[in-house]
Amino acid sequence: MSGIKKTNDQTLRGKYAVITGATSGIGLAAAQELAARGANLGIVARNAAKAREVAVKLQSSSGNSITVDVFIADMSSQRSIRRAANEILAKCPRIDILINNAGAMFLDHKLTEDGLEMTWAVNHIAPFLLTNLLLDRLMMSEHARVITTSSHGHKMAAQGIHFDDLSGRRYFGLLGKMKGGPNFRYGETKLANVLFTAELAQRLKGTNVSAYCFDPGLVATNFNQDNGGWPA
Repeated sequence: MSGIKKTNDQTLRGKYAVITGATSGIGLAAAQELAARGANLGIVARNAAKAREVAVKLQSSSGNSITVDVFIADMSSQRSIRRAANEILAKCPRIDILINNAGAMFLDHKLTEDGLEMTWAVNHIAPFLLTNLLLDRLMMSEHARVITTSSHGHKMAAQGIHFDDLSGRRYFGLLGKMKGGPNFRYGETKLANVLFTAELAQRLKGTNVSAYCFDPGLVATNFNQDNGGWPA
């Protein structure tokens, strides 16, 4: 990704930002911009080698004026997310920004080790869990933000979220796939991002933490490569 335009030159020197899915695409572009503004970074990624390579480049681009930490996590695994959150809390005395960016759309019905449908687990459960695990630390910042990457794809969930079928099986049968089921499932998870953010913002009203989600529009990334693997 390239061509991001700065809206201002506000410095983030001394701030600490945790970003999931920061090794490519939107997450990498965000990490590069934050690094350029002087923020210290915590990259949460599945691919350790790739994450460390990105960390070295980000640190070098800043003239080694920032710290870039790497935390390894499989965003489909609640156990892995909890472990990464504990490592973040042990390493970082402050967190000012949390960017929930990692995401995926799986074309086949797959279950996580927790027994959850994979797209639902990665796109909604993961940011929900990580945010709640780090929220107390975010509350310690003077002004903190939780930012979640959503999508105009939430409009595909025109009938809302089917809470009677959180396994999403209706979307992955032969007929479901023919009707674009995996896309509708993805739409449900993006709607969940919007609803979670709205509720979080309401609960945090009057505190020093604010919550936002955004639609990046159509962006050329390697999202959904390898049948739905997320670039992290």
